[in-house]
Amino acid sequence: MCVSSSGNIYECGYSTTQLGSLAQIESFHAPNTNYHRFVRDRLTGVMEMCKGCMIEGQCGGGYNITQEFARATKTAKIERMCDFYHRMTQEILREQLQEAAAQELELLQTATERR
Repeated sequence: MCVSSSGNIYECGYSTTQLGSLAQIESFHAPNTNYHRFVRDRLTGVMEMCKGCMIEGQCGGGYNITQEFARATKTAKIERMCDFYHRMTQEILREQLQEAAAQELELLQTATERR
C-alpha cells in the first residue's frame, strides 16, 4: 500500500486506483469501500481468469498493478506471467522436496549408525 503526499491511499505507488484516504481512515475497512472491493475482488474463486489455476489462492492474480493495467483480461503478457509463476512454483516445490528428502536420508543414516 502507498500513501501519497496528499493523503490518498493506493494499492501501490504505480496504481491509479485510490482505495481511500488518511482523512477517512476510520471507515477504510467498511463494506462497499474501494478497499473492501479491492480485497473482495481478489479472493480465491472470484477472478474469472484465475479459476481452476493450481496456484490461484497463493497467487491471487499476480501483482495487482498488472491486473489494473491489463484490466484483468487474458493477454499474452498475463499468460507469460502465469506461466512464469507456475514454473517458479514448481521449481520451489521441487527444491523443497529435495531438501526434505536429503534431511530424511541424513536422519536415517544417523539412526542406522547409532545402532
